[in-house]
This record gives sequence, C-alpha cells and structure tokens, in this order.
Amino acid sequence: MLLPQHGNRLYLAALGLACALAACGGSSAPAGQPSISQQAAGSPDPNSRASLSPQGSVSATGPAPADNGDVPALHSLEINDNTTLAPGLVVSYQSIPRPASTVVRDPCDIGIMFSIRWSGKTIFRDTMNGCDYDPELVDSTIRKVYPLWLPTSKASGELLVVFNNRPSKDLARRFFIQGQLVTMIDTLPTFDGPARDADGDGKREFSGTLEYGEEWEDEKGRLRHAYNPTLFYEVRPTGLVLDSTLTMRRARVQYGKFYGFDYSTEPLILAK
Repeated sequence: MLLPQHGNRLYLAALGLACALAACGGSSAPAGQPSISQQAAGSPDPNSRASLSPQGSVSATGPAPADNGDVPALHSLEINDNTTLAPGLVVSYQSIPRPASTVVRDPCDIGIMFSIRWSGKTIFRDTMNGCDYDPELVDSTIRKVYPLWLPTSKASGELLVVFNNRPSKDLARRFFIQGQLVTMIDTLPTFDGPARDADGDGKREFSGTLEYGEEWEDEKGRLRHAYNPTLFYEVRPTGLVLDSTLTMRRARVQYGKFYGFDYSTEPLILAK
C-alpha cells in the first residue's frame, strides 16, 4: 500500500471505500460478515468509483465528472507505487490513463487501480477514485502501521491496508490470502500502533477504537461522552483474533461497565 515515505504526493491508504464495520449489534464481537470482492483480471473502467457495501461487497457508484471546471495541472498527476511486503507479495497503486479530453476537477476524478500481486500474478484488483488516497486526509499515526502483513505460512497470511473513511475514523480492509489466493475480505478498526503485550500473557496485541469519540453537554450542562471501547486483537500463528477478555476488562476500567464491542452514544456516559 502507499505510504508517505515512498515519496508520492498521493498515497493509497487502502481500498478507499466507505464501509461499515463487520460486527454490529449489542455485545457481539465485530467478527463481520466477510465476503470475497475480487475482480476478474480484465481492463479496469477508468470512470468507475468503488465503494463498499455494509456486507463488504464492492460496487461502482458515482457519476462521471462534470463537463466543466477542468484543472490542467492535474492531468500530469500520476501515481505509480509498488510496496513489497514479503518475497513475491506486492501491493500496487497506479493511475489509470486518462484521455486528453477527460475533465479533471480534483483528485476524485483520477482513477486509481489497486492490486495485490504474488510472484508476478495479480490475485486481486479493483479501481477507485483518488480523493480517498490523499495522504493529508489519513491519520499520520495510523498510516505508519500499514500496510501490514501477518504471515500464517509460507504462502498464506493476512494483509491489512488502511483507507480514508472521513469524516469517521479511518478503517482497514483485511485480505485473507491462502495458497496465493484472496479467499475472504473483512473490515477492522485501524490500529493505533505496533503490536505489544498489553495484558502480560506473552502474546502481542494490536489495539484501536472504532471512532474518534464525542463529547457534549446534556440539558443540565453536564459533560457527556460516547461509549468507544478499545478493541484488542491478539496475534496468533493462525492470524488476528479479537481478544474479547482483554477488551471487556479494559472497557470496564474506562467506563465502569462493559456495554458491548460497538461504538455508541447510548448510554450517555458522564465525563469525569
């Protein structure tokens, strides 16, 4: 995935897709309803814009650029970034060639092709627009963690790439790769730093929240804030697994009670 240290003005922070996290509802863990979203290795549509449905599928949305407001300087803007994460595993972001007559008003009108390659073979490819990959829009702390490759065997593992989800907090897409094939995709919260042993059990955990959080005054002038638990994902030989025990324990310390794994503005929690 594109990282700012690779020197591009724009970098792709993941599939640029506005998504809903895969676990909602009560106290159920955000395990998600993952779905395979791989496109055939054909020629991408330069006018397509990819978006993610709540179930994790990719669909084309958005109208073609308007017939005015062209910015000539943007016609020369090109993206060509290849990041090697493991021997043979490459994440690539490339601008889609545009006809000279194409109207380019802003980075949103620049088609981008995202692909995952293994040993020279494209195992996943999709197109998206450039607005979602502006490095100025992706949290600088979060983007240091991604792209993240967690191998589970020689030819298998989990690949995580971050994408801009403004105005909400950035999210990450997790690609399950087995035998050099993408077998499943789901969505996770973005992690706030490298993995560490957060509970002293000898195993490392990544952690992150679903949202930035909110604070407001109620009708009595008291300061309230939303329920926004930190989720912990333990690194195991088989991949990432939600550490529900640690997540619940930390939520009780922070909020006095565990209200579930999801972000919520109810109950209204009195800020101390």
